[in-house]
Amino acid sequence: MNLSDPGLMGGPNLWITLLKGLGILSLVLGLLMGTLYLIRQLLFRTGGISGKGVIKMLAVYHVSSKERIILMDVLGEKILLGVTPHHIQSLARLSVDSEPEILRDRDSTSSFAASIKDALVKRFETGR
Repeated sequence: MNLSDPGLMGGPNLWITLLKGLGILSLVLGLLMGTLYLIRQLLFRTGGISGKGVIKMLAVYHVSSKERIILMDVLGEKILLGVTPHHIQSLARLSVDSEPEILRDRDSTSSFAASIKDALVKRFETGR
């Protein structure tokens, strides 16, 4: 029994078949990754996920680990939402003309938490 015999080790056909299989596998995986990348780029470009379309997420304030307040812009109207793991509730709707002064006067770099706090303080001071 000679171990250098090509018939015993499978011969060159085994290695060629293995290389072809690996080549086809890498080609299929490359095509899959390329397709997923293109789909992701198209969704972000058209505003499907990124918020560049008609619905924009302006700010998020985490009240606790599972509860948050979200300020969204939908077709020019600002909506304040309360979000928990089991419930989403609209807290307030603000149109451009009814937007509180405190939100109009702030620059875009100010903190959303400070805006909410100031608005609540002002609301309780005026007695509304």
